[in-house]
Amino acid sequence: MMDIFGIVDWWKALTFSDQLGVAGLIVSVVGFALAIQQLKKTAKASVATKSAIEETSRRMSLNHLLVLLPQLRVIEGDLDAAAADDDRRLAIRSLVSYSHTANQVASLLEGDSEVDIAMIEKLRASAKTAGSAKSTLVTSNRQTVRTVTKAAVEEVGEISSYCGGLVAQFQVKAS
Repeated sequence: MMDIFGIVDWWKALTFSDQLGVAGLIVSVVGFALAIQQLKKTAKASVATKSAIEETSRRMSLNHLLVLLPQLRVIEGDLDAAAADDDRRLAIRSLVSYSHTANQVASLLEGDSEVDIAMIEKLRASAKTAGSAKSTLVTSNRQTVRTVTKAAVEEVGEISSYCGGLVAQFQVKAS
């Protein structure tokens, strides 16, 4: 057998237990190298998974917004109809629905760095106005629906118009 740098002679000079020790060391070094390689692959996979989760979360938020934003327009129409017909029940349902939807939209928009913070604050403020109007309608029969909901109707109309434009922006982002 050809002696490569004296390795064969060195190997033959070792006792059996020394040979086992050297073989064990080699296996350990190879195993350690493979473990490091797997850890690097795992780290890359973790980064890719995190990125995929973030993208999925962003897309889900966009999809939720694309469902919720048009509902604001529908709620605005119901609230206008309730005010015109002096329909307390419809007004209460519409105000509650608006309050919940506006808060959901505000929460979803908070995660989007491109949305104006003032808009989020307007959504939350209009949700509070709607809640106050609903409370007044529930506790008092002295005023007409139109009178009680006047401020809420104005805020809902303003928000609804703005959100109509957001729908187009979010549709482009989603595609």
